[in-house]
Amino acid sequence: MSDNVFVAFILTLISSITLTYIALKWLIPRLKKRGLVGRDLHKSGKVMVAEMGGIAVVFSFTITILAALFIQTFFYTSEPLNVNYTLITLLVFLILSFTGLVDDLLSLSKTVKLLLPFLGAIPIIALKVAGSTAITIPFIGVIDLGLLYFFVVIPLAISASANLTNICAGYNGVEYGMAIPMFMALVLLGVATHNVTMLIISSTMLGASFLFFLFSYPTAKIFPGDTGTLPIGGVIATLLILFNSESFALIFAPYLIDAVIKIWNHLPSKGWQAKLKDGKLHSPKRPIGYFHLLLKIFGPMREQNLVALAIGIESFVSFIVLAFFALRGGWL
Repeated sequence: MSDNVFVAFILTLISSITLTYIALKWLIPRLKKRGLVGRDLHKSGKVMVAEMGGIAVVFSFTITILAALFIQTFFYTSEPLNVNYTLITLLVFLILSFTGLVDDLLSLSKTVKLLLPFLGAIPIIALKVAGSTAITIPFIGVIDLGLLYFFVVIPLAISASANLTNICAGYNGVEYGMAIPMFMALVLLGVATHNVTMLIISSTMLGASFLFFLFSYPTAKIFPGDTGTLPIGGVIATLLILFNSESFALIFAPYLIDAVIKIWNHLPSKGWQAKLKDGKLHSPKRPIGYFHLLLKIFGPMREQNLVALAIGIESFVSFIVLAFFALRGGWL
């Protein structure tokens, strides 16, 4: 990594952390004052916490990315940051954030919530910016999907990824806690492949995720809401599509397990939370989500320990996927 790129990475990280902190400190009292709060379901008593904290991540991500583009345009003769890809990722991010904001305010139906994220695929399809219509499937090989890639794979990938990170939630700190190792893996992928665009976008989300995690773990001061959870998967999917790294999507494995269990149980809107007894969370007899499954396997535990376990598993999965790419790409 060149000195300029390293400096850009550090500045991007600092910017996203700082802006997220400022936005959260400003948001929390105002959201509470306006009654935009939700109950912390895994705490004894009626603990109410500010909702829609994802607005802070929207603010941080947007300002940091636009600042990076501004600095490159006016202070660098070369363009290591791909402007088109960066703006497309920002647009996908904003579409998904707005979709989440609408849901947070209006409580959309399950069907609408599943379909609306398809809108996030429109910028990629409209500009046909995906570098190749071929995808690499582990242990199978390369398959060229042609137009199916644009009109089936991309919409499904954006919608599925956004919904995966949206429904795998509900425990203090888990949403952005699990996002940290995923974006860290993408930062390392960007470094290894000399992909400055992936590096800058991922480090922006990494900084915002880290700071938001500190505000939500072990005791939440604010919840991200759909405003904050939908863009996590959407940004990851966009980067993987733009840079033809679709098989890296294996980092979503824990989220897929959660989705399969919840779909099997008809995507319950109630009863998804664990049972609190003597300060520990217990799984119901029949798990209806990934976190229930963890409680079933490892036994009852405190909420912060369950979240730490989930983050640890996601870190391991992200490391394995990154190692697979490293060996395949000859980095090691």
